Amino acid sequence: ARCVRASSPMPSLRSRVYATTWVSYASLYLARKPFSVVKAELLSQGLSRTDVGNIDTAFLAAYAGAQLVVGPYGDRLCVRC
Repeated sequence: ARCVRASSPMPSLRSRVYATTWVSYASLYLARKPFSVVKAELLSQGLSRTDVGNIDTAFLAAYAGAQLVVGPYGDRLCVRC
């Protein structure tokens, strides 16, 4: 796999995009409610345990699938190079 490196310091626009993306993701991460907290509310709203389990499985399967697809791109970026 070929490693991609920046040959010069990041330009101003690239720095701003990176900072904005980082702050947005950090804010989303801090404000989210874990699915384990929401499960009790879904059960009280009338969903069955099977339905809640299916939702949880769908989220986890999508996350795992995305990791498999995006992983090779992360390897090419040489984050630890």
